[in-house]
Amino acid sequence: MNTGVAIGLAQTSNPTPRATAVRPVAMPAARNKTLVLGGLAVASCIATVLWFKAAVVIGEVFASVNAVYDAFCT
Repeated sequence: MNTGVAIGLAQTSNPTPRATAVRPVAMPAARNKTLVLGGLAVASCIATVLWFKAAVVIGEVFASVNAVYDAFCT
């Protein structure tokens, strides 16, 4: 009976070693994907802010050109 118990215990699968063996390989890929997506989100937000800042600067340049034109031509 002891031999049967020992064989039964030896044949049962333990999912913990498999999970720890797979985990180090899967985690860096998921972490890299998360970092890339986060970086893209930050970059798109920065690009949007810079786009609106450029629109404000261009509007101010046009306003100053218009003021200079009005000062000299009227």
